[in-house]
Amino acid sequence: MPTKFNIIKKGGYDTVEVDRYIENMESMIRGYKEKDSSIKNAIINAQIAADDIVKRAELHAIELKNDTIKQMAAIKNSIEYQKRKIEDFQVEYNKMINKYIREFNADDMELLIRKLEDIENGFTDIATSAKETGTNEQGQETLGSGITSEELKALL
Repeated sequence: MPTKFNIIKKGGYDTVEVDRYIENMESMIRGYKEKDSSIKNAIINAQIAADDIVKRAELHAIELKNDTIKQMAAIKNSIEYQKRKIEDFQVEYNKMINKYIREFNADDMELLIRKLEDIENGFTDIATSAKETGTNEQGQETLGSGITSEELKALL
């Protein structure tokens, strides 16, 4: 494409060359405008797609956040439930222990020991009187307490 035009007359250029040059320039400008328009459309479409991607990502993030909050609430509720169950168990356990402690206190222990000592003393008395012998109405040999030696062995 020539940028220098031939001079036909003094002070004038070849009109055919100038017209061809202008047509070429107009054609190039149209091509650039079409490319410019395509580039602008591509940029607009890319921006729309990017906005859509960002919007979907934000919605997904909100859903994830809400799901996480629900899961955390469920876990928290489960933990609170388990704590209540443990506390209830501890209360019931303490009640049971306190019941047995109250029912079997030091006085009960002392009473039990005294009864065991009484039983032991009773056996000692039997053993002492066992040295004395006699006979009962059936003709069986009896100890001093009136019981037979077989009955004494059964007791011991």
